[in-house]
Amino acid sequence: MATRPSRRSTFLKLAHVLSEQSTCIRRAVGCILVDKYHHIIGSGYNGAACGLSHCIDTLCKGAHLKSGEGLHICEAIHAEQNALMQCADVNKIIACYTTASPCMHCMKMLLNTSCELLVFSEVYDSNALDMWMASGRNYSYLGED
Repeated sequence: MATRPSRRSTFLKLAHVLSEQSTCIRRAVGCILVDKYHHIIGSGYNGAACGLSHCIDTLCKGAHLKSGEGLHICEAIHAEQNALMQCADVNKIIACYTTASPCMHCMKMLLNTSCELLVFSEVYDSNALDMWMASGRNYSYLGED
């Protein structure tokens, strides 16, 4: 009999598949938001805002900066932000599955939801994770194999 993958593993894999749609050359991130019934209520990947050129087509001013630098000039909307904009009710979010742990800005946005659990496969901002933990919430690091 085949073993069924865990929900955490499955949703994280879905976030990784979604990250393939990213149009940011600095980092490809995917995000899945789920409710208490394990239904997807929001999803997103990082890329340019509607009507702007995608960085994979025309480089933005932040394209060649190191990861984590110049976020204020990078034109990409983060995967978590796009997923939150899709979510009809942020007070129904129970978990956020993202390929990289959220940046400080996205973490603050997630803290203003009912999300209780973060699941990710890459640590991006440990200070943001500290803030998440200080709020009494949990995370699960599922590093890539």
